Amino acid sequence: MNILLVDDNINVLESLQYGIDYKALGIDKVYAALSSKVAKDILLKVPIHIMLTDIEMPCESGIELLQWVNEKGLRVLTMFCTSYASFNYAQKAIELHSFDYYLKPIAFDDLAKRLERAVAKVREMDEQQKYYEYGQYWLDHQKNRKDFFWRRIMHSILVPDQEEIQELLTQQQLNYFEDSLFDIYLFSFLDISGVFSHMSLTMREFVFKNICEEIFTEGGLSTECTIWYQENMAVAVTAQHQDKRDILQLSQRIRDAGKQHLKCQVSMFCIRRRTMLQMRSGLERLEKISRENMMAADMFIFEEDYKEKKVCYASPKIGRWETLLCSGKTQELERELMRYLDDLEQRKELGVHTMKALELDFMQSVYNVLNKNQIEAHRLFYDEEYDYLRLHSSKSRRAFTEYIQYVSGKVHKAMEATQKSRSVVEELKVYIEQHYSEDITRDNLAEIAFLNSDYMARLFKRETGQSVGGYLLSVRMKKAEELLCLTDESIGSIAQQVGYDNFSYFSRLFKRHSGFIPIEYRNKFKKCFDTERTLEKEDNCAGEKTGHGDQKKE
Repeated sequence: MNILLVDDNINVLESLQYGIDYKALGIDKVYAALSSKVAKDILLKVPIHIMLTDIEMPCESGIELLQWVNEKGLRVLTMFCTSYASFNYAQKAIELHSFDYYLKPIAFDDLAKRLERAVAKVREMDEQQKYYEYGQYWLDHQKNRKDFFWRRIMHSILVPDQEEIQELLTQQQLNYFEDSLFDIYLFSFLDISGVFSHMSLTMREFVFKNICEEIFTEGGLSTECTIWYQENMAVAVTAQHQDKRDILQLSQRIRDAGKQHLKCQVSMFCIRRRTMLQMRSGLERLEKISRENMMAADMFIFEEDYKEKKVCYASPKIGRWETLLCSGKTQELERELMRYLDDLEQRKELGVHTMKALELDFMQSVYNVLNKNQIEAHRLFYDEEYDYLRLHSSKSRRAFTEYIQYVSGKVHKAMEATQKSRSVVEELKVYIEQHYSEDITRDNLAEIAFLNSDYMARLFKRETGQSVGGYLLSVRMKKAEELLCLTDESIGSIAQQVGYDNFSYFSRLFKRHSGFIPIEYRNKFKKCFDTERTLEKEDNCAGEKTGHGDQKKE
């Protein structure tokens, strides 16, 4: 326990510090201040339990200091010690809930007794606060235990059986019974915009939970839980039951609050009197109804009154979509898909089944385009963002639009990169074919393409199936074959012309490439080339003679 002594007289302050055995009273630390300003700094930095202060001080009085303490909400038991027996001071001290009012001169035995009572009062206040905090904790903890229980029921991957439910009830100390019946309310949010759209899911849950529980309580229902279920859905569970008319009134208030406070459309779906074992299937049933009516905002449906919709989906012509994807016209493709959605909505056929079917048709066109361009789909669509968007694509029109935009954007970038990489590789191939006799390295080629040398090498091999060195070797050997067969130049000269100063090294490479050493290749294939060239010359001469004869006849 700590005490703060405040007095502008240094002599009085020192006598207060050293004239009383604070340890014997149960006070551990004694802090001192010569002004209200210093006292405030101490109060903000250190937990003070008792404050003994003068009233008349320059700049700011002890009364003003206590007012500040109360405004800050600090739990400090305050005692006044003053030379002035003013009724106004005493009255103000009582109004500000000071604990004691002591007149100087100081009699230390008397003051010690008053401080002893102050210490006992602080301990009493601490005990009361602990009981309050414990009670508050127990109430909050009960809510938390209920939230935990229902989240496990609603969100777990595997549907819990009766034994698991009973184990959960025991762990969380909840007074639910096997035959307890609950009503489920599913809220679906459409056209979320403004501040609500920028909130995290946790914050959305907090805001909507306060709105929902307040309206339900005013309507005579207490919720067992209100939790955010998915990106655009929330769930409330009640153990109490009301007739349809009262529930309809509640739903209207919730929907009005959605428009007013959340700036969005809210639809509600209700399934009544379900046991804990039936809760998961009941929620899935409501979710299915919600998906089938995803575009119908501001509505309320009782599950027992709902009639299934029969919708026939006509598959669109996806060839047009493929053409747009191939040509990079992704925005036009997105507009066409949105027009198709508009048409489905007008015919009241837009629901989870049609959205899923449309998604499958769209992805079929995407895979066709990727196959034509030799792009591997599984390498393109592998990240968590794609998995998340695909999972939610059929749950709302907005989610479907985001999914389409993401996929078409990915395809467009992949095709751009592919076309660019092919043009870069073609440029490098032309350079190699024109400069094969020079000392070409990976770094030279990387500089030409403005690429990292390792990336350039991987890109070249991906597009040609050969390494840079392998392609350069094939170009040089092909040129060497031509020179051996079409000229009489020495093999050493030919080796230099195709980029090799070392004759022996060139011969080894040539034999590995063709199966012959250079001289063997010339002896074997030069006659064939000479014969072909002779026949070609004779054909040309014969053509020229025929041409002259025709001119004479004319």
